[in-house]
Amino acid sequence: MGSRLALPLAAAALAGGLATGCGEELPRMPFSCTQQQPELYTPALRAAPGDVRLGDGTAISTCVTRARSDADLQALGLLLSGVAEDLAIRARDARDPVAATRLGFLAGAVRRGASRTNGIQENLARRIEGTAIKLEGAPARVQTALVDGTRAGLARG
Repeated sequence: MGSRLALPLAAAALAGGLATGCGEELPRMPFSCTQQQPELYTPALRAAPGDVRLGDGTAISTCVTRARSDADLQALGLLLSGVAEDLAIRARDARDPVAATRLGFLAGAVRRGASRTNGIQENLARRIEGTAIKLEGAPARVQTALVDGTRAGLARG
């Protein structure tokens, strides 16, 4: 599993060249990124591996890219970590490939957003990816769903 997930995640790391240039001002993180409770991210992730957007149309990667203050990162990190943990439990314990796809998408979307920054969001990306890696040893269909979701999140998250 580790090697299957490593390929999509390595591709995102290479995309780090998309990071914003020094001194360039990005818009603030949309309020919807942290105002929403974890239960409200769940309906958005139902669209995975398709086009996942929050209620106001914001992509998860946009939330990550624009979370630049400590407060933004902490609030977003707590929220997304809870969502990731819930999905991981469902994917692992219920052997649920749909939950694995959603978790993979979340991990890919967070990685996509982090790859467009100067690096301060890297810990958040690693935390979500670490939750996804907990599915090692899950049935092949769950692992495949995780990888497929990750690729979709990297592409469209």
